[in-house]
Amino acid sequence: MSVALSLAPKTIQLFLMDGTSTGRIKCSLQNWIGLVFSVPRDAALKGTDRADLRHSGVYILFGNDPDSGDAVAYVGLANARKNGLGVLGRIKEHIRDETKGYFTHAIVITTSNNSLGATEISYLENALCNKAREVGRVNVDNGDTPLRGTISEEKEAELQEFISYAELAIGALGYRLFEPLDNRQNSPTPSAQIDGKERADDDSAFFLEARGAKGQGLSNADGFVVLSGSKLRTELTASCPESVYRDRARHAEQIGSDNEILRDLQFPSPSAAAQFLMGASANGRTAWVSAAGATLKDLEEQSLDE
Repeated sequence: MSVALSLAPKTIQLFLMDGTSTGRIKCSLQNWIGLVFSVPRDAALKGTDRADLRHSGVYILFGNDPDSGDAVAYVGLANARKNGLGVLGRIKEHIRDETKGYFTHAIVITTSNNSLGATEISYLENALCNKAREVGRVNVDNGDTPLRGTISEEKEAELQEFISYAELAIGALGYRLFEPLDNRQNSPTPSAQIDGKERADDDSAFFLEARGAKGQGLSNADGFVVLSGSKLRTELTASCPESVYRDRARHAEQIGSDNEILRDLQFPSPSAAAQFLMGASANGRTAWVSAAGATLKDLEEQSLDE
């Protein structure tokens, strides 16, 4: 797991390399040797005019599954290459690969002085692949877990700090695959239970119990998270939104035989989360209630009044 960075304000520079927000973007942080690039698929074909994109490094391919529409990511590496094309050359090779036809953007992680060696790159690839799988925001397309490589404890501490900065830069570019859905899980807080299973709990937790469904959830920057251990109602009402059918099919592997949610699930809104659990139309702003009994709507309006 990467080192937790201070929550103090930070300055991140985004440089629009092609002069447009839809082209290549270079992301850097003050006093960090690393560089992170966002490279659209079509821009990867334009040439190798940037020396820093020919460095050794790690890359992540992003796209959506053409059948399910789910977000997909593939983590790979590129060591020093005889053709001198480095990580960009490796991304170009994937354009010819029909199994990677889904990817629309690539993230490149390298350094300004091309200082990453083969063992360091292997460690980074392994760590980022495992973290993406652990968080579960995207389907990781790597068939096997990349080899970790053997490094000293001093080098591991250095690389863990490098990973933390890389994750911050990747998140700033709009890719949150390394940010836990339950962002409280690393904080020491009292525990709550959903049918006997403990979960972290604080003032940000919300609860739902209606139509035979019972759940716990959280608001986050991307909408609303239903926490693992929640239980859904199997029957769907006649007026159940079509989105619920799609969501239940998409998350079928995360629903246990006893209708228990096996892992945290992200939804675009509190209503989508409530409807998923209840199998019926619902207003999530009134269906989700805090431990003190206040609805999400009440708390939002109270904040506005204050």
